[in-house]
Amino acid sequence: MYLKDRAMQLNFMSFSQGHSVDVVLDSLKARGATAAFVEIGGEVRTFGQKPDGTSFRVGIEQPQEAKGKELMETVELQERALATSGNYRNYKTDPATGAHYGHTLDAKTGWPIQTDVLSATMMGPSCALADGMATAAMAMGLERTRKWLQAHPEWDAILIYGSEKEGLSVWSTLK
Repeated sequence: MYLKDRAMQLNFMSFSQGHSVDVVLDSLKARGATAAFVEIGGEVRTFGQKPDGTSFRVGIEQPQEAKGKELMETVELQERALATSGNYRNYKTDPATGAHYGHTLDAKTGWPIQTDVLSATMMGPSCALADGMATAAMAMGLERTRKWLQAHPEWDAILIYGSEKEGLSVWSTLK
């Protein structure tokens, strides 16, 4: 495969960590593991249960730098994958306007997306898919992601949206 313009690049980071999680988990299963919690860069997939018989739990961080590692939500994860995408850590600030430009680009315009979603967590059958879908949910925004989820009931999501001024809200298929 090649690109006509040498300045163009393909970046597979939207699902590569998730794919790596899947490879590690499948390898553990093939070697006889009866339970595992595999995490790479915040992307997670589990199978089985903890030694005490309970489900694995994953925390979803509040998506604002000033708040540090404060959790907004906690999810029980059993036999599923979870991935989160957000523009609250990797962004550039325009020095003239103070506007933030995230690292998720609009495929149609090539410019950073403008979205009401600050953090998108997707839960599904594989971590590679969850990783890619979390990035897609960021690009689609709140309403389009909600519509997509209605047509795909095998997926769950936690979408955190809003602003520091107006406050944060959570929309979830888990509630």
